Amino acid sequence: MTKNLLKIIISIAVSVIAGYLALRNVQLNDVIAGIRKADSISVAIVLFLIFGAQLLRSFRWGLLLEPLESLSQRLLLPITSIGFLFIWILPARLGEVARPYLLQQNSKVGLSPAMGSIVLERLIDSTFLVLLLTICLPALRLPGLILSAFKGFVFILLAVVLLVLLGSLPNFRKRVFQVFFKVLPPAWSKFLTRIADTFYSGMQAVMSFKRLLAIFALTSIIWGAALGSFLVLFHSMDLKLGLLAATTVLVLTCLGIALPAAPGFIGNYHYACIVAMGLFGVAKDTALAYAILMHFLVILILVAMGLFFINVSKLKVSFSLRSAIDSPSTGSGPSGGQQD
Repeated sequence: MTKNLLKIIISIAVSVIAGYLALRNVQLNDVIAGIRKADSISVAIVLFLIFGAQLLRSFRWGLLLEPLESLSQRLLLPITSIGFLFIWILPARLGEVARPYLLQQNSKVGLSPAMGSIVLERLIDSTFLVLLLTICLPALRLPGLILSAFKGFVFILLAVVLLVLLGSLPNFRKRVFQVFFKVLPPAWSKFLTRIADTFYSGMQAVMSFKRLLAIFALTSIIWGAALGSFLVLFHSMDLKLGLLAATTVLVLTCLGIALPAAPGFIGNYHYACIVAMGLFGVAKDTALAYAILMHFLVILILVAMGLFFINVSKLKVSFSLRSAIDSPSTGSGPSGGQQD
């Protein structure tokens, strides 16, 4: 509990610093004028794309869980919506454990396998982020040091993804644990094996090529909707930016909210967006106006969907800040509405 409380304090501090950097030397009148440029039709399209992406996330999660239990969207959509609400209203990504908890309470799926499915979901999203980042880097003409750091990040992330996915293969996992059996006491080895087998049971979706193909197809559409929403808002605010800019802003914003953050990723989201748009010569006031509007639209959809299902669904919702603080984290990764 102390560790997670420390994470909360660090997260709030990071958001305060990022918020200060985002607001420093800006003219609020210009920011407000930039927000007012957005027309209602474009805003409605962005809201539709964010909403659609959330629906697809729920369907994708159903495919990830299918080897464990075939669950209907009447259950998964409310859990997905409420889970993302907790992710955005709790600091330090403590809300990541909401979906596994809610699934455990309302189905036969255990907590560890449910968390395993969330980790797999994050790894798939991270893989797409890496691919998008790889596309962006050559065109950005970044300084050599920053470019090298990004390449190192990509290499480490891909290595982690590969290692975790290989761990979902029983034979590979068995060989790894044979090494542990030689060094650890038998009781510890058996305990770790049992925990790993339970956790990795939530990753059985990778064992079916057909299912994995469907998951990656849905993931492509989800990220495509995210890019579409950025492009529509660019056009609405008279920003002459194209697909490369949208991809860059999406990737850097996702990396920004992957850091420790206060509720709503306030500060992190806005400063990351400003930095990304600055690479394309967008003035800080205009970039902040864009970030504020996009951030507001994301929160509007996620909060509305979460509150709606809390009120109309018959789910057992016994997840709280205390249960989040007392629970192990699933790890941070790209997430958050249409960014994830």
